[in-house]
Amino acid sequence: MQNDTEPQERRGLLASLRSLVTTLVAIVSTRLEILISEFELEKLRLARMLVLGMAAVFFAAMALIFLSLLVLMLFWDEHRLAALGGISALYVALTAGTVWWLRRDMLRKSRLFSVSLAELRKDQLELET
Repeated sequence: MQNDTEPQERRGLLASLRSLVTTLVAIVSTRLEILISEFELEKLRLARMLVLGMAAVFFAAMALIFLSLLVLMLFWDEHRLAALGGISALYVALTAGTVWWLRRDMLRKSRLFSVSLAELRKDQLELET
């Protein structure tokens, strides 16, 4: 009789191991999908910061060009100075706004892999109980 129960126990053990492996593969698969999506979000954030940085450099260059023209035209007619001063002030304001926006994004803490870490902590707590 002992021989009859051993194959059933082995089958039960194998089924349990298969179930465990299937569950572990599902967990790992889910975690990898979360990691990939977080990586994609971080990549988009960095691309946005690069575009904002380039915009800040462009507006700063435009401001310097028009400020230089303002100095050159300082001794010319009054109407030209007012127009050039207004354009220069516009580019200075655009540069300041873009730099402020870029700085705000850079100071914001990156959330890269935060969801994955939270899920792993949750898994760890479930396994401990």
